[in-house]
Amino acid sequence: MPQRPMPQRLGVSHRRSLVLTGAAATGPVAIALAGCGASATDASTVTVERQAASAMPDTKACPEQSPSFTYRSKIVNQLPSPIMLEAGQYDCNDWSGVSTPGQVFTGKIIQPGETMSFALEPRKNVNRAWTMEFVGVSGSPSYGTARLSINVIAHNDQIEVAGSTRVYGRKPFDYKLCHVLPMEQTGAPATPEAKWPGLFTKVSLGVISYGGRVALASMCS
Repeated sequence: MPQRPMPQRLGVSHRRSLVLTGAAATGPVAIALAGCGASATDASTVTVERQAASAMPDTKACPEQSPSFTYRSKIVNQLPSPIMLEAGQYDCNDWSGVSTPGQVFTGKIIQPGETMSFALEPRKNVNRAWTMEFVGVSGSPSYGTARLSINVIAHNDQIEVAGSTRVYGRKPFDYKLCHVLPMEQTGAPATPEAKWPGLFTKVSLGVISYGGRVALASMCS
């Protein structure tokens, strides 16, 4: 990852620690395998794989797997300062090839008002999840962390964000619905609703200012 320049602060708090840890996720798995007659080598391999899945940030690619499909979408930065994306905590069981969250997002910088196109290669018939962090261009401060997923059904080609809530806005002649996850506090002005992401513009995610906080908007319609 390239050296990051000094941050442009929006008045947010320091980076929050992630909830998920490799120890919590791996311990029971290794014990269960050992108890079921698996070899020590097998248990060790699974432990290493789970620890690798817990890395944050991460840039690992995965083996080519089938069946899979290409998921194309966009993310927009509606903050007045650049943001850097950091992705991790994903399992290679869920992805195929080089188009993993870590390869696609980690280290990418999105300028204010910029929309970045991306393409992921999820496997079919599994739940595809990863963690994303949004940071100032120097890595500090952190604007927040979110757990994202492409649902196994994915009938509407949207990315789900854990813990987000429905927010209804008013736009001319119709109502707008988005799912919004508030993250860290900010002094940035509120992002106008017209600049939120939208289903019909194929923008799945938007980093916005909402209610005095940096927020991640998703599943907008």
